[in-house]
This record gives sequence, C-alpha cells and structure tokens, in this order.
Amino acid sequence: MVAEAKRLPHKFKCQDGTEAEIKLLTVKDIPALKELYKELKAEERSRLREDVLNEHYEKRLANQIKDENIFRIVAWQQGRIFASLTMVRGFAHWRKHTCELRSVVHPDHRRLGIATHLLEEAIHYADSVGIEKLYINLIPEQTKAINMAETLGFRLEGILKDHVKDGLGVYRDIQIYSLDLNAAHKAMEKLISKIDGFKD
Repeated sequence: MVAEAKRLPHKFKCQDGTEAEIKLLTVKDIPALKELYKELKAEERSRLREDVLNEHYEKRLANQIKDENIFRIVAWQQGRIFASLTMVRGFAHWRKHTCELRSVVHPDHRRLGIATHLLEEAIHYADSVGIEKLYINLIPEQTKAINMAETLGFRLEGILKDHVKDGLGVYRDIQIYSLDLNAAHKAMEKLISKIDGFKD
C-alpha cells in the first residue's frame, strides 16, 4: 500500500463534467462510508458480503485500514463519499498473486465512469505489489456489474451454485470473473505495436 499511497489523493473528472477526489480511506472517514451504505436500497445491501450497518462493522473497517493485505480507496464529492473499491489480497501463500475486488457506487453516481477509474487505480496497485490476477464475485442479478466487468476484460471462470445466502435469506449462485494482468498487459502491448505499425 505504501507504493500506491504516492498516487493518492488526486482529482479527476466524472463523465458528467463534475470534479471528484479519490483517496485512501482513513479511520476518520468511516462514518462517511457508512452514510454511503445507508443510502443503498435494502435489497442491494443484502447482497454485500457483510452487514455494513452492524454496530461492530466500524471496528472491522478500522482494523482493515491497518491490514497490508487490504487496500480500500474511496471517491469524494461535496464532502460525501459516493464510491468505494476494496482490494483483498489472497492470504494463503499460494494465493498471494491474486486479489479480490469489491466495489460500491452510490445509485446517483453510476454510469459516470467512476467504477472504471477505481479499477484503473486497482490495477496500478496490483502492479506495484506483484499481484497477477484480479477477480470479482458477482451474482447473476448484478447484470450491470457483469457487463462492466466483461467490457473491462474480465472473463467468467466458474459458477458456484447456491453458494451464498444473502441478507434476505435467499440462496444465490456466485459467478467468478477474473482478469489476468500479465495477459492484459501483453494484449495492450500488442495493440500499441499494431497502432505504431500503422503510423509507420
């Protein structure tokens, strides 16, 4: 996380032309993050991995901020957090090269390019610490998130049937999407070389 801290905070423009700031989450920012969670619909919150409104969740967040295997960045606008992306690196020795992504964007700020911008930061961080593979766990109902992941190069690797039970007690499948960063970089280099070739 130290390597990426040099990149943050920084400002960027959303697709609607408004300016926002992206930075690392700090302990004093936790109440603002909980406000973001409160503004999600109950059904959407039920699909999150943890009960984010639980009274003990703030303590868990504070501990995560100290954990070098967890990297959390948030996007701010007008004094409010409107998006969050968490990266959880594999804890086991044989999974240290992998990292799970989890993201939340306020309903009023979707389709403005923020998720893509956060992913770019995630890739920079992954490169800086030797992570080779990113993956996202999604349920079939998250069609917009699935479309975005596929657009960004993530591919479906597998489906775990009835693998999770959400906050409403409903069993749901988990679809695992992954992005091999080494392959992605090679594809980008190949594309750039082709473009350079056309210029010649």
